[in-house]
Amino acid sequence: AKGVSCHMGMCLRRRVLLLLVATCPGGLSSDVRVGLLLHLDPPDSAYAALLAVRDFNARNASVIPEFGAPETVACDARLVVEELTDKQGSEYTALLASTRAEAGGWHAVVGASRSGTSIVLARALTVYGIPQISPSATSAQLSDGSQFPLFARLIPSDMVIAPAVAALFVDRSWPLLGIVHMDDAFGASLAEALAHAFAAEALETTSSAFRSGVAGAAAAAVADLQLQRTSPVCFVAVVAWEGDVSEVATALRARCSGKPRQVLLFDAVSSAFVSAPNRTADERWLLDGALRTSHGPVATEALDGFIQGTWRGASAAHLASIPKVTHPPAWVNTSALPSEPDTTYAGFAYDAVAALGLASC
Repeated sequence: AKGVSCHMGMCLRRRVLLLLVATCPGGLSSDVRVGLLLHLDPPDSAYAALLAVRDFNARNASVIPEFGAPETVACDARLVVEELTDKQGSEYTALLASTRAEAGGWHAVVGASRSGTSIVLARALTVYGIPQISPSATSAQLSDGSQFPLFARLIPSDMVIAPAVAALFVDRSWPLLGIVHMDDAFGASLAEALAHAFAAEALETTSSAFRSGVAGAAAAAVADLQLQRTSPVCFVAVVAWEGDVSEVATALRARCSGKPRQVLLFDAVSSAFVSAPNRTADERWLLDGALRTSHGPVATEALDGFIQGTWRGASAAHLASIPKVTHPPAWVNTSALPSEPDTTYAGFAYDAVAALGLASC
């Protein structure tokens, strides 16, 4: 690990090498047993992760040039998938998976993608001494190396994207930002980061949280947001999953229809959701013209370089801390996938496996 800089208290290469030395009697010339805890609906991330396993084991350098480097080709490490399972939304089942990781002698875990699940998983895997690399968990809490010494990720934290959003509002002279967010680890972290970033720019924010999936909760959060101000809050950042978008849309439209507005959607909706013909009139009102970011990886509506430019720079710096994988993961070539991929999360999953494989050599 000489010459490799560490980030957030975690140097992936060093930890994986030390673990392999401790667990493989034959040194590094052995199989590296890995569990993949990824979102299986849609299965793009899982396809991409399995593709990366195949490419690393074959030393196929068509996507990751470093797979063909002489030291990688000479390396005997081979990735073996012990389990591929969906642990995105269930902290309990992620915890159970960590016990299987310990019992099965896994060397590392790739996942989970969501922050709440990753936090629970990271705590358990730290107890078992098993390194973890998340493709896309963004909670700032995970940056605490004292709590999560064996955790790494291929994406900057929420504290990176928030200043770019604040800069966008300053540039456009947009008024008060309202933040409607889920009360989980991801939503709370992003809302806090946005509030700090706007305060640094002397901009005012109002926020309201809701429990995702609970009928009426998102609509009540929008109502609460409006009650905090004397005039309608129509410039809004929405941190929600697709199932909550309809409620948010109906509640916002009732208060903001015909008024100047701007909605930023963070990690809320897929392109398939937006383009589906069965969207309601309220959903269309919300989605048409909204700035969708997919939170971090790609500003899909290209916010004039503010969010995308800031994230790309942070991504390059962050990835430089993970040995040998130095290209932005959102732009990895996923054309070989068997379905039309979500290049954001598929790219992250591919690169998370790639980083693990390269760190094993």
